[in-house]
Amino acid sequence: PEPIHDVDPVGSAEKPPPPPPRPLKTGPNGRRRIGRYTIHRPLGAGGMGEVYGARDPSLGRRVALKLVYRARSSEPYRFIRRLQREAMALGRLAHPNVVSIYDFGTTQEGAYVVMEFIKGQNLRQWLETDQPGRDRVVEVMIQAGRGLAAAHAAGIVHRDFKPTNMMVGLDGSVKVLDFGLAVG
Repeated sequence: PEPIHDVDPVGSAEKPPPPPPRPLKTGPNGRRRIGRYTIHRPLGAGGMGEVYGARDPSLGRRVALKLVYRARSSEPYRFIRRLQREAMALGRLAHPNVVSIYDFGTTQEGAYVVMEFIKGQNLRQWLETDQPGRDRVVEVMIQAGRGLAAAHAAGIVHRDFKPTNMMVGLDGSVKVLDFGLAVG
């Protein structure tokens, strides 16, 4: 398959600040919702959107939902198509060291990707709190390397590999996530 990557524009022109995100829709039980997913709590935020801990009521499981705001891209429709294409490619990739993608959708605010919820810490947090020995760090990086190799074999290029885009699960497993889906 053809590799999935786009050249990010580089320039010195400053973009105007994005408008603040609109409040999420509230369901009949008073909880916030995106699509069919019930939002429980924020997990993190970046320049293009936010990640929430959520619940899929259809399957009764916890998920992570990444909402990427349309208004934060200079070409929102092209951006959403690229996001969907990348989500579809990752959704077809099944590997124990790559986060599983379950769903993709759009809202008035933008687009969202629903993925496996991982109980654990990102690599940066794990290194600071656990202070693992060299051998354990090497084991973790080998697992991440296996995930990246599987993605590359499927034609998927990770455009933003860094410690905060790796999760070390409570069970010791390692997952690579956020393959640059939010780069606009």
